[in-house]
Amino acid sequence: MTSRRDIMHRLTAAAEPLYGIDEARQIARIILCDKCGISLSEILVHPDGDATLDDIDSIEADIAAWRPVQYITGRTEFCGLDMVVREGVLIPRPETEILVEQAVKTLEEGDSVLDLCTGSGAIAVAIACEAAKDKSISVTATDISDDALDVARENARLNKANVNFVKSDLFSSVRGRYNLITANPPYIKSDEIDTLQREVREFEPR
Repeated sequence: MTSRRDIMHRLTAAAEPLYGIDEARQIARIILCDKCGISLSEILVHPDGDATLDDIDSIEADIAAWRPVQYITGRTEFCGLDMVVREGVLIPRPETEILVEQAVKTLEEGDSVLDLCTGSGAIAVAIACEAAKDKSISVTATDISDDALDVARENARLNKANVNFVKSDLFSSVRGRYNLITANPPYIKSDEIDTLQREVREFEPR
């Protein structure tokens, strides 16, 4: 058994050379909260409390190798929802929440939504959850990747979202008519990938 402060110090030290002190501390807090089941308030109020992180050596190695923190914890937050992420899907970006907000504003009772290239399913699941608060809509999401669809279905189950998933290369296997189509597919040109941040180009799927 060791203290939360000791774990924070080790994780921060591993991340600081790559990200700088402020982001390193944030990464350390995220990992400590997730892996030890401790809230941020507990860390701040009782930094010397006991905590156990058996795989800290491998986590330090992952950090040093530039593995994104979302892949280390296996989850991220999107539109206030917990989302599973694995290396077979792109990590949802905070700015994509704007797409969800705008989509929900346009929807009316009984509308249908198609989300192309759904990846982790974050957009489709968030739209389904948010719209379900005050209207009934139907959401269909597609992807060409079986791995992505597995993660997307897991996120729908996790968040109790009613989404129909279809394996499809864009519109190839899509049937029916939709009031709204959303899409945020991978859009970086192949010859630009090597210019991206190391944690993106080496770990997120091409």
